Amino acid sequence: MGKLSRFTFVTSLLVATLCLADKSVDDARVRFKRGTELYDEGNFRGALVEFERAHQALPNYKMLYNIGQVQLQLLDYARAQDAFSRYLKEGGSDVGSSRRDEVNRELERLKTRVGRIAVATAEGAEVLIDDEVVGVAPLPAPIAANTGRHKVTVNPPGRAAVSRVVDVAGLETTTVTLGREEPLAAPSVSPGAPSVSATPLTGVAGLAPQARSKTPMIVGWIATGTLAAVAGVMAGLAFGSEGGLSKARATLGVTQDTLNLAAARVGSFSVAADVLGLAAIVAGSVSLVLTVNALSTDEVRVAIGPAGVSVFARF
Repeated sequence: MGKLSRFTFVTSLLVATLCLADKSVDDARVRFKRGTELYDEGNFRGALVEFERAHQALPNYKMLYNIGQVQLQLLDYARAQDAFSRYLKEGGSDVGSSRRDEVNRELERLKTRVGRIAVATAEGAEVLIDDEVVGVAPLPAPIAANTGRHKVTVNPPGRAAVSRVVDVAGLETTTVTLGREEPLAAPSVSPGAPSVSATPLTGVAGLAPQARSKTPMIVGWIATGTLAAVAGVMAGLAFGSEGGLSKARATLGVTQDTLNLAAARVGSFSVAADVLGLAAIVAGSVSLVLTVNALSTDEVRVAIGPAGVSVFARF
């Protein structure tokens, strides 16, 4: 494409509107000129902003052609496809045959560079593609997306946002299921028996909760036992060194260096015993949490925080 060979059509737009004493016309003219300058400088992102502002100030189907061309320079094929399609639709019979043929050829080429993303999520969830809001579920149709990798995010009402990265191929629709949480089917109740409400479970709907791994629990208790044993050894050495220090003090002719060395050994073993004992207590607390979580099958969770041990339950 020549540098601005496809932008000459705007001259007719400006000539037709300059006679109108309207502020929006002046704004559109200024922004169009600025966008053309930015385009010539290679600042396609800036040119796009100015052309879009010009179209907002003075809506005209001809500006959509400019916008589509800039989107091509930015390799944003999905938006270029949308701009060119709107250009033909809004222009209708006013679009010349040669220009219509040119745009149709471009649209045919763009088909292979654009895919679709269908998002299945909870009703009312906000849907984002590459951190840009595209609508609220249920979406009326799959979202057009450039061929390549995209991040899909949903914000279900009352729950945390969840994201997933997907690869989109041209001419294909990629379906993404996110943020859907449904309760398990209620158990059948015999006549006369008291009714029991089913508690929704986190995970794949219709599947019973899976048994949690006990490996972290086992490792935690092994670490706790090891730390406690080593702490006991250090305490024994500290006690023995204390006895040696007392004996040295009662011995005539002992040097001060000998007493200092014995006292240092007592201090080292005592500190080691204290540190290892505290580590054993912490490891035991963590192991207890891991044990409760590994053996529980409902929605009860135990966690350790700065304020102590916390229990979380879902009803």
